[in-house]
Amino acid sequence: MTLPVIVQHAPRFTVEQARRLAAELFEVDGAAEALPSERDQNFRLALPSGQAFVLKIANAMERREVLDLQNAAMEHLEAQAPGLATPRVVPARDGRAIAEATGEDGRRHFVRLVTWVPGRVLAAVRPHTEALLESLGRAAGEMDRAFPSFEHPAMHRDFPWDLAGTLRMRAELEHVDGAERRALLGGVLDRFERDVQPRLPRLPRQVVHNDWNDHNVIASPGSEGVPVVLGVVDFGDMLHSIAVADLAVCCAYSMLGKPDPVGAAAAVVRGYHERRPLEEAELGVLFELIRARLVISAVMAACQLEQAPGNEYLRISQGQVWSLLEKLEHVSPAFARYRFRAACGLPPCPQSAAVVAWLREHSHEFAAVTTADLRTGPVTVLDLSVGSPEIDSLATVQDPGKFTELAFGRIAAEGTEVGIGRYDEPRLVYVSELFRHDHNWVVENRTLHVGIDVFQPVGTPVFAPMAGRVHSVANNQAAGDYGPTIVLEHQTDEGVPFWTLYGHLDLPSLALEPGRIVERGERIGRMGDVTVNGGWPPHVHFQVMVDSFGRAGDFPGVAPPSERAVWLSLVPDPNVILGIPENVFPPKPPGGEEILARRRAHLGRNMSVSYRKPLTIVRGEGQYLFDADGRRFL
Repeated sequence: MTLPVIVQHAPRFTVEQARRLAAELFEVDGAAEALPSERDQNFRLALPSGQAFVLKIANAMERREVLDLQNAAMEHLEAQAPGLATPRVVPARDGRAIAEATGEDGRRHFVRLVTWVPGRVLAAVRPHTEALLESLGRAAGEMDRAFPSFEHPAMHRDFPWDLAGTLRMRAELEHVDGAERRALLGGVLDRFERDVQPRLPRLPRQVVHNDWNDHNVIASPGSEGVPVVLGVVDFGDMLHSIAVADLAVCCAYSMLGKPDPVGAAAAVVRGYHERRPLEEAELGVLFELIRARLVISAVMAACQLEQAPGNEYLRISQGQVWSLLEKLEHVSPAFARYRFRAACGLPPCPQSAAVVAWLREHSHEFAAVTTADLRTGPVTVLDLSVGSPEIDSLATVQDPGKFTELAFGRIAAEGTEVGIGRYDEPRLVYVSELFRHDHNWVVENRTLHVGIDVFQPVGTPVFAPMAGRVHSVANNQAAGDYGPTIVLEHQTDEGVPFWTLYGHLDLPSLALEPGRIVERGERIGRMGDVTVNGGWPPHVHFQVMVDSFGRAGDFPGVAPPSERAVWLSLVPDPNVILGIPENVFPPKPPGGEEILARRRAHLGRNMSVSYRKPLTIVRGEGQYLFDADGRRFL
């Protein structure tokens, strides 16, 4: 089936003809200005009084009942969501909500008048702050919360932009130029068919707006001059479909041009969930629905470009869609889902609790990971945090030799044989390009350590704490990386898989064969020296993962602090296996909220703080100040 190219039936009224139509049909006479439109014509009418309206001339193929659906929906929202800025229907002079007009080509077109929604389209607002995207989600959630009770005879319709019908795009891939691009879209459709299509019957359904693109979303300065989303216009794509479709559309357009597109979408999800709580099933398919919307956009644009090859605007605007599609190919759908769950205040990795519970239940059975007795023997806990008083200069921890002297000097000074590097500790030791992180709103590197380091001499044996299978082995040779690395796979009694990782080993450790079964307490490798272990003091980095994302021989051991909740769920505290007594670790320093609470309790209001979210600065070096998470400020 070929998609109907209804653009050929678009109205062709001039600005002056539109002005006269508005005066004749609606008794509204003002200066007319043409607005962008794909298949219809829209004209803004500005009156001397300051009032403004939009004259909407429908495509000749548009059905009256569909326009009546749109009008009824706008009236429903006026009653059920009065705080949401949407157009209001203005009746014609004869009382009709839908009038008619004939074009110069003899075609009949339905004509409506609606109020103008003041503000700026989201596409013209910069920057897209986290707060702005959260307000976008809240607006969409407010609308979707109002629609379950809405019914209309025309809401069930066959429409190419319906996300529930994404698979129809397969038949249209021939319109897309380039074998690589067709393969990319085909891969997204394959995943949709496998992971989404079987779940569609279980998703809530209702009427949806279906076109929250950034040229339809209206924003305006809020009470403090910070832009917020007020509402949305153009109800031309609405229909009855899966309720989460509006959120998927919002996310898709909010992700365009962002360094961290999933982070942008997570902000939208957070706001949406505040107004219309999402079901687990909806969160489970949201990422693929976002990609599905991008596929539909790309295919529909390709069809239109065949009819209008000179449409440079369409060609240029699709550049961002293709860039995003290509970028999302490198994003794990599971990781996106975990971030969306975290944005909703849910446990990011739902399987994490079962794994941690099993590990706690069996904690007395685990063998030591090294020759050190971490459960009862004395250990030296190293403070490698951003504000550590033990680190006199960042140059010390960025030089492998000096870092080694610092770590093992502390161990010797305390008379122990082993040093411990803490879990959930932001550090400034990660400076190579390997640790760069794309963030939409702040400059940050991956600084949050999500394993436990055990510092001992070169050659110290490393053991499997429990039975498992060798999942993968790799030599990660980039500066600051793991060097030789082993990943073991395990499972709980209920069959829930999890993995343990051992980094910074020696080269002979790489001889361990993937697929081999290892027993509890079996030696799997030895600690490597600075020349092979990624450039670090001798130690083993040990961590637990509840998802592998299909990666082999590698998994991040340092995370961006802005994603702390996700990573601490994905990579839970490995001390449940190591068994280091909690009283060995010093208490964590107070966080920003605790510091603010203390200030309020002990200082007067005249001692003010700066910024809406005050900075917790713990270190200064050179021209930079550093907060507790290692973010730098000039």
